[in-house]
Amino acid sequence: MEKYITIDTSQMADKMDSVSHNVMATTAAVGVMQTAVINEEKVSSEKICGRLNYGFFNLITAQIEQKVANESSNANALAIELMQQQKALRALQDRMGKDYNLIASRYVKLFNALNKELKNRVMELDRPVMELCEQRIKQLQNRICALISSVPVYQSESLTVSQAIAAAHIKRNAQALIDEIASYLKKSNQARALTEHIKHDDLQAEDATFSLPMVITEECGTGNNPVQKVHDNPQMKARLGDKAFMSATMAALQAGKDLPWHDADEQARASVANNFTAMVESAGIPERVKAEMKRLFDQNKHWQTL
Repeated sequence: MEKYITIDTSQMADKMDSVSHNVMATTAAVGVMQTAVINEEKVSSEKICGRLNYGFFNLITAQIEQKVANESSNANALAIELMQQQKALRALQDRMGKDYNLIASRYVKLFNALNKELKNRVMELDRPVMELCEQRIKQLQNRICALISSVPVYQSESLTVSQAIAAAHIKRNAQALIDEIASYLKKSNQARALTEHIKHDDLQAEDATFSLPMVITEECGTGNNPVQKVHDNPQMKARLGDKAFMSATMAALQAGKDLPWHDADEQARASVANNFTAMVESAGIPERVKAEMKRLFDQNKHWQTL
């Protein structure tokens, strides 16, 4: 037995068509919505980026303006300080210039007075010489006038007598000149002999030994070995010279090795203490240093001498 069933799908097909249209409409709506969302997000992101850029720019601008303001205030303060220092330096320069001019004027007056006084003294010292020169010049002029040869013009009876008188006058002047030259030579020889005697009076041909003051100290070195030292004397070194002073120093060190050390007696201690105290008191040092030097000297009870 065959059965034929007939199923009507028209309604289902209609529903499927309706659903298909709805799905397509939904898909279109979703696409439109997605596009709108993307556009909105893009616009929103652009707005946010723009606002962030604007805010960051404003922040950086504010910071730069703040730094510029701080640096400007510091520069203004330094400029004001430099102007004040410039004014102070100019005032100091003006004051120093006035002081220099004042001191220079004082020294100019002082040196002018000294020059005038020295000139007066030189003139006073030269006055006897100048007066002597004037007198001698007058005498020489008179002598030259007196010694000028003249031709006697007389009568024949008195010609021989006048010639004899002129010859005697010339002989007298020549004799006086010879006597003056002899006296000058004699005095010159006496002065030369006296000078040579003064120059060579203190010289001695034989060798001599002189004693020179030196300070020799001895300290304990490594292994308690004594170390001697001669202290320099600038004045004696300048007078003797480096070579002679070095020779004298080596001789003093050589002689000091054989010198015996012994305990100082009370008299020597008292003498050294008095001299040391006087030296400390007369020294131009602070009182605290003087007190410390005295204390260290008093603590050193055991010391020896040569």
